[in-house]
Amino acid sequence: MLYFKRIRLNVGGDYAQFRDVGRGGMKWRRIWSVGGDIVFDINAFRQPASATSTFKLSVYHPANGGVWWAAAVVLRAEQGRSVVVGLAGTAVLTEPKPNRT
Repeated sequence: MLYFKRIRLNVGGDYAQFRDVGRGGMKWRRIWSVGGDIVFDINAFRQPASATSTFKLSVYHPANGGVWWAAAVVLRAEQGRSVVVGLAGTAVLTEPKPNRT
């Protein structure tokens, strides 16, 4: 049995525009990133209500690069001790090459 105590969603983004000094003079550059987390506070099986565990899935996409993701499970004991189990990875998005005929 799995009891969902709370589901949270965190979403955010950043945008910046600046002038970059380089060999070709000053160029305007724009960078951005977006990302978010979905967090589930749960009690599994016969776990006491005061010992809430957490499952978190995070996704981050910067302006340059692929999509970064991470997942973590936090198992809490009644005395406030925690065990964290995590997994992270990268999914690189590429655009298909045009057909040359």
